[in-house]
Amino acid sequence: MKVYLLQNLLTLCMASPAAAATPTPSTPWLEGLVEQARTLAAERVKPDSPEEQKWKARIKSTVDDILDWDELTRQSLGSEWTKTGETDRAEFQKLLREMIEASYMSKLRLRPKSAAEDPKVEVKWLAEDTKGDRSKATAEVKAGKTKTTLEFHMKWLGDKWRVYDVAIDEVGTVRTYRSQFRKIIAEQGFPKLLDRMRQKTEEIRKGLADLSAKPDELK
Repeated sequence: MKVYLLQNLLTLCMASPAAAATPTPSTPWLEGLVEQARTLAAERVKPDSPEEQKWKARIKSTVDDILDWDELTRQSLGSEWTKTGETDRAEFQKLLREMIEASYMSKLRLRPKSAAEDPKVEVKWLAEDTKGDRSKATAEVKAGKTKTTLEFHMKWLGDKWRVYDVAIDEVGTVRTYRSQFRKIIAEQGFPKLLDRMRQKTEEIRKGLADLSAKPDELK
């Protein structure tokens, strides 16, 4: 159930708001994403078929359009960001992006095979806190007997909101990544972190990784 909630969580980030010069409320935008998420998740495509490849390409395109990869990358490295050269930063961002995308695609493969198996998902929006170009929206998600609190952290970039972090029951994705990345860098160095990210991505793509509810661990 937790894995199911995570894949729904990521699927929420699947749309582009109308252009605007100044920040607009983020909650209505997120509400619209929920409906689009349900539509996308309800699509059934044959594994390894041309239809599945098109479906994946559409997901990747929309995720790229809504996630703030630059902010996500910087915050995931924390203070290590300023200590890292441009070449290593670029490689880290590329690998983090590939790892997240591979993980998301694999979790979608764990979807129930029929709509009848899907638990009823209810989303209740609780609060929104917008200050300048930053916004945090909180929602309570019920799926079957499971209840989870989600916090979406967003940044206004030009004419749209972009998500850079999601906290699940007060556990932030970025904070979790940053903690394990720092540990690996401190114990084994930055090159080893990149190696482990490459290895993790390959394991996910081959179906060998243990996909849990928390952000992917580099074991």
